[in-house]
Amino acid sequence: MNWDKVVAVTGSHGPGSGYLVGPRLVLTSGHVARAEGCAVTVFRPGRPGEYAGTVVWCGTPGGRDDAALVLLDDPHWVPAGEAVPWGRTVTHRTGISCACWGVPNLVQRPDMPVEVSQLSGLLNAGDQMVGDRYVMQLDGHPPDGPSPWGGLSGAAVFCGDLLTGVITVDPAGRAHAALEAVPAYVLLRDSQFRARLAEHGGSPMCRGVELRELDDPSPRGTTAVTPAGLLAARRAVVPFLGRDEELEELLAWAALPGTGVWLLHGPGGQGKTRLAQQFGEWLAEDGWAVVWPRATAASEQLSVIADVVAPTLVVVDYAEGRIHQLAALLSDLAHRGHRVKVLLLARTGGDWWQELAASGDAVADLTDTAVVRRLPLLEPNDVDLYTVAVDAYAAALRDMPGGPDAAWAAAATRLNRAERQSTPEDRTVLAVQMTALADLLDATHPTDEPPRGAPRGPEDRVLDHERRHWQSLARAHGLLPGLSLPTLIDTIAAAALLGAPERQAVDAFLTRMPGLSDQPLDRLDAVRVWLTGLYPTADRHTAFGCLQPDRLAERLVGRLILDRDRRHVVETLIPHIGYEEATSLLTVCARAAARRTLGPRVADTLTRWCVDHARTLAAPAVAVATRVESPAPLLTALARVAHESDDVELLRVLGNALPVSTEVLSGVALDLAEALVPRYRQAAADDPERYTVALAMALLGLSDRRGDAGHHQEALEAVTEGVDLLRRTAHSPTEPARAELALGLNRLANRLRDTGWHQEALEAVTEATDILRDLTSQAPELYALDLAGSLNTLSACLATLRRHEDSLAPLAEAVDLLRGLAEEEPGYLPALADALHNLANRYSQLGLYEEAPVPISESVDIRHALADLHPDAHMPGLAIGLNTLAIILGDVGRHEEALAAITEAERLFRAMSESRPGVHENDVARALHNLSGGLQQSGRRAEALTAITEAVQIRRALAERSPEAHSADLAMSLHDLGLQVSSTGAAEAALPLFAECVMLRMDLAQALPEAHVHDLVWGLQSYAQCCIDAGRHDLAVSAIDQLVDLRRQIAEVEHDHATQDPQIEKALDVRASLLEQPTDEETA
Repeated sequence: MNWDKVVAVTGSHGPGSGYLVGPRLVLTSGHVARAEGCAVTVFRPGRPGEYAGTVVWCGTPGGRDDAALVLLDDPHWVPAGEAVPWGRTVTHRTGISCACWGVPNLVQRPDMPVEVSQLSGLLNAGDQMVGDRYVMQLDGHPPDGPSPWGGLSGAAVFCGDLLTGVITVDPAGRAHAALEAVPAYVLLRDSQFRARLAEHGGSPMCRGVELRELDDPSPRGTTAVTPAGLLAARRAVVPFLGRDEELEELLAWAALPGTGVWLLHGPGGQGKTRLAQQFGEWLAEDGWAVVWPRATAASEQLSVIADVVAPTLVVVDYAEGRIHQLAALLSDLAHRGHRVKVLLLARTGGDWWQELAASGDAVADLTDTAVVRRLPLLEPNDVDLYTVAVDAYAAALRDMPGGPDAAWAAAATRLNRAERQSTPEDRTVLAVQMTALADLLDATHPTDEPPRGAPRGPEDRVLDHERRHWQSLARAHGLLPGLSLPTLIDTIAAAALLGAPERQAVDAFLTRMPGLSDQPLDRLDAVRVWLTGLYPTADRHTAFGCLQPDRLAERLVGRLILDRDRRHVVETLIPHIGYEEATSLLTVCARAAARRTLGPRVADTLTRWCVDHARTLAAPAVAVATRVESPAPLLTALARVAHESDDVELLRVLGNALPVSTEVLSGVALDLAEALVPRYRQAAADDPERYTVALAMALLGLSDRRGDAGHHQEALEAVTEGVDLLRRTAHSPTEPARAELALGLNRLANRLRDTGWHQEALEAVTEATDILRDLTSQAPELYALDLAGSLNTLSACLATLRRHEDSLAPLAEAVDLLRGLAEEEPGYLPALADALHNLANRYSQLGLYEEAPVPISESVDIRHALADLHPDAHMPGLAIGLNTLAIILGDVGRHEEALAAITEAERLFRAMSESRPGVHENDVARALHNLSGGLQQSGRRAEALTAITEAVQIRRALAERSPEAHSADLAMSLHDLGLQVSSTGAAEAALPLFAECVMLRMDLAQALPEAHVHDLVWGLQSYAQCCIDAGRHDLAVSAIDQLVDLRRQIAEVEHDHATQDPQIEKALDVRASLLEQPTDEETA
């Protein structure tokens, strides 16, 4: 709350209080102002002057919206101040601190100037929420008298720095110990109130009071100090253009119930942040709370988001660098039923996304159902975008220091009239906007000629003008010539590399700079003031801001790396940084190295630094490589460390830092695993007791990496040796030693299956299961999930060996185990639903159709309950379960129930496909295929034909894009469509459907006969029958010949005597009958 904005208001019905919410706009009480158009007077208590004003908006005096806006149209009033941020409670938490400042009767004295009272208190978010009121419970002893708080009506109530309400009444029955306030959200719901705010310089944005400690507030509405500040996406200087389709998709996603995650990724400068800002503003106008958590926000601060009861949008920028923070946030949100949408912005959507998903089951529930989109380039004409940007920057530059002295409008007019050649670098929104800003600055403040031959983009040109501001302000603060400008620029680069320091750490930050380590405190303080003057920040936790946008900072760092005339600030910093700072430094440097205009030397230098400072940089390089668009310099460095380093501990740390599953780092992962084994082998030879287990675990890791690379035989060799070593140490009765052996045996079983040793795989997983069963009996919370996974593998091994009945018992045991755990901890319910689903499928595969409905029904019931609580995470699993339920119910003749289940599954899949286009198309097709069968069973043949026709259309499109994945499904749907068409008597129309089905299945059977040959038999049989029905006996005979040959081949493999197959004899009889019938020519 700002004393300079506190005012007193006198209306026709007496005095009141007020607060400036815009340069000329006062918020006060409706029952003080009375009505729109009324005249009031306003003055600042304790200061001279009284000013006339007019009510431009008024709520209902004494009503829910008892507030008013007064425009100070007095010519003597001097507009001052920026827009006030609004706030609202978004949880049901109690004890929220609040304060107000006004002119109550309590402190007024006859013949004395009007006095003020600053009150503090607490607000419980749930008090009088039905009637849309906040109740401020005042600190201190309540005053006496009939109306001590008269005159306080209209005073603004603040929670922190957020204007949260306006005092309206001293309620009866509370002995003057509490005051009621109209919540700000009530006022902001009124479109006319918002319009008056916007018209007179106020801001309609409303933030969550309980979220303010973790929020990184937008600079929108504030004045930039340097030209680069105008480019900040969240300052929104340039009007928002285009992206209609993306906004529509985001709004549809926001309308869905429950928690959801959307990952929006694309190159820097593409417009991700600006799109998120616009989306957030639209939602805020609809009453949503919008929060952009600070990158430094701790997990306990993030936990408040899980308590929100208002619809809330959480925007996480640079998400690829905030995995641990995101894991904590998503874990908190995973089982909440309120509508919270998390929008992640990142430059890439690669391995870091998989790493996030692997951080826990609760997180995976959300990431598995997340919408993932790459933001395309903006399509509008570059020249139009350029023109809009030039005009917007010309207007904004007038408000900057020194701005009024330049003829910005005239320069903008000249630029917009001039012919402009678009270059490839103009392809991103930011590049076009930087070009517009640079052109304006060059037109009014020409810079020195650039170095000859130096490649220069719009970033360089903006940095030239930025440098002019650095120098000018440094002189004003007396820093030049005592310090060199390059030394000061190093501090700007360091803030970009490491992040701006917290307020208490400024001196430690500055003394790490070359040229500042020996400076006195007053000089360091002057540098801090200089940085704060250049890049002020609304974040009260940090001392100053950073050079923005990122592409400018990256270009600055890249230029400094190329400067051979002085020592690199980067290399000076490296010995003094920790893991988090190293991660930030490498991210900026890697992105600078990716800029082709800077040449290869930046990348080469970065690789050298990572190798030379491997102890500091190698582990962070593993993390950064999965988050940046061009990780080549980091991958080269890590490969060199793996091959050249003799530091076993460093290699171990790097191996542990690698994600379990990785594409970007797959080569490095294999290199490190190969490098670690011989080093541990030598260590184990020297000290077996200490290093044998470490060698075994290194061999297991090597097996995993070899398997990921497709080297299955080599993977088997490594895991076999590892398990042999673990057997030697497993004589110890300790749980860890036995658990490690079980882990190794499970891996051995999987590798044996990969290489076709199925009996041996069964023996390995059986031993692993026995160990885990024993360990689970002692510590179920540690080993139960491992045992359930081992039982699933055991069942699969038994099924592979055609021991189908035996394969049921492990699945049933897994179900019993997980059921017991789920009764104690609901977090196990998704795993129980999966196990029940697998058990039902196994029953069906064994022909035990009557047994299958019970487990699949229970699985669906669990998923229904989970989806009610958290639809985004569990809707896909529910739809899959309903699809399986329909098939199983159909197998036992419960056709009406089956139809109901598949109808619901189709509806769910279609809804998910609409919200995530391209993700669930095959699921929709599968549901339509099964729905068609259910409709046929119910005699609804026309609807069945419509459903199967749509399934074919979808699957044909999918097969055109990815034939390997979808050809079999397309053939199946074509077959069923052919059967339905031919059943209507249109055999001729069905022929091409069966013909296409047969052609697809021939290709599939040739590639993988054991999987598709029987489907080909059925396809040929249906095709032959259709040919007969259509009177095409020649085609029928040809099809029967192919069918007989194929059945003989199958019989030779599966039976002792081919001629004993009765289907062959039957086919030959049909063939003979067809040949005996006269042809069309003979009949004629």
